[in-house]
Amino acid sequence: MKSLFSWLVLILSIALLVSGCSSSDDGESSASTTSDTGTSTTSLASTVIMELSASLSSSSNSRQARVSSRSTSKTLDQISLTSAQITLVVDAATAAVAAASLDSSEDLIQIMPKIIEGTQGKLATVGLSNSSETIKVINVIGNSLVKSINGRSDKLPSASAESGSTATETVLSKITSTSVSNLDEAGLSSTDIGTASSELVGTVVGSLGSGGLSSTELGGALDKITAGAVGSLDQITGFSVSSLGDAIDNI
Repeated sequence: MKSLFSWLVLILSIALLVSGCSSSDDGESSASTTSDTGTSTTSLASTVIMELSASLSSSSNSRQARVSSRSTSKTLDQISLTSAQITLVVDAATAAVAAASLDSSEDLIQIMPKIIEGTQGKLATVGLSNSSETIKVINVIGNSLVKSINGRSDKLPSASAESGSTATETVLSKITSTSVSNLDEAGLSSTDIGTASSELVGTVVGSLGSGGLSSTELGGALDKITAGAVGSLDQITGFSVSSLGDAIDNI
């Protein structure tokens, strides 16, 4: 009887030992999966789009937001986007980047225009109440993208710079020119283009401090921003030559 009891204890001990080893293996496997998941990285485009989403949400919740740390900077008006509308706009940016196969790109000069094309193209259908509201959202988008270049000079490759421009001047020019050339895609009429382009240029210029530009970079940046806006006006569908002069005067 004692012998039988000893055998039962031995068998039970072996069973517990095997069970413990199995649990340990499962735990190690689970930890490995968690570790693998934890090391996943977010792409540059996704990060910039998440920053844009945060800016849209913040501007929807606050009455005014200063576009630069400088005391003389312009302030952004509160926008009227709902969380559902913000999601639609942000998703459109993600889709535009993906369609251009820039999901994994590390080049902001290539990424920024696609984000603008996606977001502004969506504004015409998200249900904004009037053109003034649309212009306010466009200003928030421009401000957010300028802020997103701060601290990312390594994501502005000189190989993508336009001839006669630095990489920083190029990305600022592209932000402005792409936004202006897509004002009609945002649902704005030709009568709103002058006001919208003028406000956009003012916003981008007022955001340069938040974009991390040094004082030595400002002069060249201002020239490229204005040139980018003016050069894009004639790309707007339905925008008449007769209106071009007034729009340029506004800028």
